[in-house]
Amino acid sequence: MPLQSSRQSSAALCKQALGTSVTRPRCGHKRKSFRCAVTRLHCSAKESMCVQDAWVLLHKLTKEDIKGNSSHLTAGLHARNLLREAVEVVATNAAPSEGWDPSIQPPEILLGVLSSDIRLAVRALRDWAKALHVPFVIPKSRVEGVTVITSLRGSVYIKYNAVSQQCYATQYNGKDRGVLVTFGGSLVGHLPLGLFDESMQQAPPSLS
Repeated sequence: MPLQSSRQSSAALCKQALGTSVTRPRCGHKRKSFRCAVTRLHCSAKESMCVQDAWVLLHKLTKEDIKGNSSHLTAGLHARNLLREAVEVVATNAAPSEGWDPSIQPPEILLGVLSSDIRLAVRALRDWAKALHVPFVIPKSRVEGVTVITSLRGSVYIKYNAVSQQCYATQYNGKDRGVLVTFGGSLVGHLPLGLFDESMQQAPPSLS
């Protein structure tokens, strides 16, 4: 079935694989505090961002991305540091209103990686899987006639399911780039491909 859009494909995969619907951003809480009144979730001593504020930021990015106006939330070191922290906080803290509970194992996480190159896509998948504490799986090609993923040419879309650990790569004709993440019932993104290794200090994953 042809891809209609990266976000629609990721949402469909979520519903099919996990039996849950993807929710749209709906949180209106915007004030930073050390105690979020909406959820009564506290920041730990090591966190400067509480769980509710982390979700607010990721939902804001998602809304702006839909409108094609998210660059101000990803450009600049400070902005990306905030996004990185938000992802880390969300990944390790339950949020019942978002349908997300990291204590459920395996965690209900879906990743959609859109890149102009398969090697960059797999590298991003490796880094994001590590950051989200889920196993890294080398994707299989779902392109007819291509059995080795390094033979894929042009833009690609990798889909990863942490529950089933299914992971495959297809060709992608759209213009979107980045990472879509589904935490339980909530989809956020597109987030930067290299958010967790911007300087590419880590060795690339072996694809042999």
